[in-house]
Amino acid sequence: MGSRSKIEFVPPEFVIPLELLTDRFKLRMLSIEDADKDFEAVTSSAAHLTKVWPDSGWPEGLTLR
Repeated sequence: MGSRSKIEFVPPEFVIPLELLTDRFKLRMLSIEDADKDFEAVTSSAAHLTKVWPDSGWPEGLTLR
């Protein structure tokens, strides 16, 4: 199982903003407090995610650890 896709998600020079605020939503980096909900979201979407990144094998083998 590979841990990286051969397809770039974003260019290497892209700088990830700390947050993005709009009138409708707030985007922010995940924190340790988000781990359980994020893990559930990823594992419940595994079939879809393997189609998005078919050459990566992700999220197979993903654990909370």
